[in-house]
Amino acid sequence: MMGMFSGRDLKSEKYILSLINKIKLKTPIKMKDGNEYILEYSDNIKKLEEFSNNYNLLIEIIKNKDRFILFFKEINSDKMFKWNDIDKAPFSGFDGKTNRNCLGKDLADAGERATIKSIIDYSNDKLILLPSDTNEDFFINNLDLFNIWKNTFVQTPILISELIGGKDKISEYYLEHDADTKNKLNDIIIDITKVANCSKNSWNPADVWLIKKKEYDSIIRDFKNILYNTDNPPGIIDINNLIKNLYDDRLLYPISLKQIGGGKGNIEITNYTYKPISYKFEMVQYPSGFAFNNDTNQFCTKEIGLFIAKNLETDNHMVFQMRAFPHGFKIAQTEITTSGEDCGGRVGKIPTKDIDYILAMYGSSRFKSIKELNNFEWDNETKQYYSDMYFSLTNSNYFSENINYWIELTKIDDNVKEDLSVKIQGLKMSYFLWENKEHISDILTRFLLAGKKINQSSSMFIKIY
Repeated sequence: MMGMFSGRDLKSEKYILSLINKIKLKTPIKMKDGNEYILEYSDNIKKLEEFSNNYNLLIEIIKNKDRFILFFKEINSDKMFKWNDIDKAPFSGFDGKTNRNCLGKDLADAGERATIKSIIDYSNDKLILLPSDTNEDFFINNLDLFNIWKNTFVQTPILISELIGGKDKISEYYLEHDADTKNKLNDIIIDITKVANCSKNSWNPADVWLIKKKEYDSIIRDFKNILYNTDNPPGIIDINNLIKNLYDDRLLYPISLKQIGGGKGNIEITNYTYKPISYKFEMVQYPSGFAFNNDTNQFCTKEIGLFIAKNLETDNHMVFQMRAFPHGFKIAQTEITTSGEDCGGRVGKIPTKDIDYILAMYGSSRFKSIKELNNFEWDNETKQYYSDMYFSLTNSNYFSENINYWIELTKIDDNVKEDLSVKIQGLKMSYFLWENKEHISDILTRFLLAGKKINQSSSMFIKIY
């Protein structure tokens, strides 16, 4: 039986962009009836492209109340289709075989390198228009993958030129990034994070630092004068103020690069002035991806599912998930895919250190055995503990499914151990939010701020997305 797209899949930008690119290329799309159709690149599809990373707006244009509307039109025909008429299987991987999650960090790194190249090329009156222009095998060998990223390669340098005052200004700056072996800033940033007592991304998630060439040595010296002043030990506020002053003088731009979906993209100045915010949230959906198949002795999915909370002030939804990223299978990372704010899009991962801190505030903690798989104990006491937790939620109607197969497991095989660790982390998070529902607004606001890297110790940065 084929799996069709559902409302939940609208939260995954990869599906939408892949579908749009197939429509642009006039690739036949398989439908529920088993036939394939070439769809028209209509005004509806252009709206889909424009709002590809905004779940709340997508729901408004593709549904009428609780029902999907006829939205997709066959080319040279009056035949129409709904979102949930489309077969999801061809979009599960970019070539029908490779799942995007399995590409992991390598894909993200290739996208970042190609985006940086696009900025340099743009200053030399070149554009990345073909897969070969990227110099990256991921895109050279996979046209679908390139088409999904192409808009990022085209729009990012345009947005940066707007930011710094024109295309001709790009050549006046060094583009420093992690892969740059001549990057003098890297060692300084490592020492800054020691002062801030946090990870680099928690302090400043910039992927690229634009530094004025003429003032380069002076800027590096300014950082060192604050950072290595033994007479006056540095504070993170002093360093953050230096970055803000250098930005004001157009000498330094810390830029976080994000994949741009449809449209021209956006520029967002973040953390320039720290302003604590507080939202009112209520949970509307807990994840239900806990199903276990007794016949195969495996979980039905590696995903946990989605947590969805309604922002009572904006009427939009904050969506986050916990999942294990294949390139670093140490913890189930928490990622906010939709912020729930008025113009909220993808936020990003919440640093684990922040998750631990927020949970500890309410007397809870993460399940950490995923880091110690060889010491994983699934004894009767542990089973009973998580069984009680699970059924507290199912009996309260917080889970739509009552699936207890995995609770009944008597032996944890190695092929199940990692998945079970992730599932338990999702279960513990669900139970934590349910148990502290009277504090849900404070907890989710803290999650959101942590995901956006907004706190008093964080530096200002510019997000391009």
